[in-house]
Amino acid sequence: MATMSILPAFLLTLAVPQEWTAPAPPSLDEQLSAVLQGLVDAGMPGASASIVLKDGSQHSVAVGLADRATQEALTPDHRLLLGSTGKTFVSAQAMLLAQAGELDLDQTALSVFSDDESDWLRALPNGERFTLRQLMGHRAGLPRYVYHPDFGPAMSSDPKRVWTPQELVAYVAGAEPLFAPGKGWAYADTSYIVLGMAMEKCMGESFYGRVQRTFLDPLGLKDTLPTNRSRIESMAQGYVVLGKQLGTGDLALGPEGFTYNVQFEWCGGGFASNPRDLARWARLLFSGRLHGERALGAMLTTTPARSLGPETGYGLGVMVRPTDLGELRYHDGFMPGYVTSLGYFPEHDMGVSLQCNGDNLRLLRRPLSEVLVELAQLAAK
Repeated sequence: MATMSILPAFLLTLAVPQEWTAPAPPSLDEQLSAVLQGLVDAGMPGASASIVLKDGSQHSVAVGLADRATQEALTPDHRLLLGSTGKTFVSAQAMLLAQAGELDLDQTALSVFSDDESDWLRALPNGERFTLRQLMGHRAGLPRYVYHPDFGPAMSSDPKRVWTPQELVAYVAGAEPLFAPGKGWAYADTSYIVLGMAMEKCMGESFYGRVQRTFLDPLGLKDTLPTNRSRIESMAQGYVVLGKQLGTGDLALGPEGFTYNVQFEWCGGGFASNPRDLARWARLLFSGRLHGERALGAMLTTTPARSLGPETGYGLGVMVRPTDLGELRYHDGFMPGYVTSLGYFPEHDMGVSLQCNGDNLRLLRRPLSEVLVELAQLAAK
């Protein structure tokens, strides 16, 4: 007679050896997305990022919404305004002009213009003395025109107004200089507007036209566009909080395009792009691949910029700070409704970019560059 087991069925199951497979670890894209989800959980509408690794492979992710009203998801293809990260294109073009002998970075800006076309420049603080190199490094002593109490009301009262560079810098005409040229450091879009005018005078063509021919087309940066237009395709909606100090409304985009004239930013950073282009651009520019080691060394010669962080320096269109992954060469940007950061870690030959379609940085409780480091650490494992 067969002996029947008196063990419960579930104990019999436990007694039989079972094959067990450990769950697969999260992919790099999943890990990157988790970091971005933290930004969205903190209150950002959406966040996108991209990393170019040493072998040239690229990972691009996005989380959150491109538009809260329509519930459209944000993707790495969406464009956002760059803010001051666009200054990297200005400094890159200036370095090429210097290498070609079209521009001497140590000449005064005044020397670029004839006497009958320089009255506007002479009216600026230190206008007869600062050099192009000092403009590039924010060491000219110029105040920020966007902080003038009349600029915000003028922009909001006529959102379709097309600003000339001279109209922008005129807001600081007659003001006291912040310091003598080369004797201090103070971030100012004003400096890059003056630099842009000097570059156009030397080139004999528009800044945007030259950058298109020099960088955007040859490098295949097809998703990077100048903000000299009222409508740009594939833009994510920008949600404005801190940018309201410039007189804008709650949204950066309306039925007819931008709700304020983004054209005013020009050489202060006037581009729109997506994280794919930006990570590639950061790696090309800050590695020396575009200009060579000598020019890169000049760009990386920094002045302490304590307002950016206790260990941060500013060179020629680049911020530099130490991190756990080694040196970070980067630039942050802000425009009403958008924030951006792009960077390069030379010890890992890694380009990284981050964009958010909300400008309330207070929600994050940390600098954008720290998020770049966190993203890069995941890729460097």
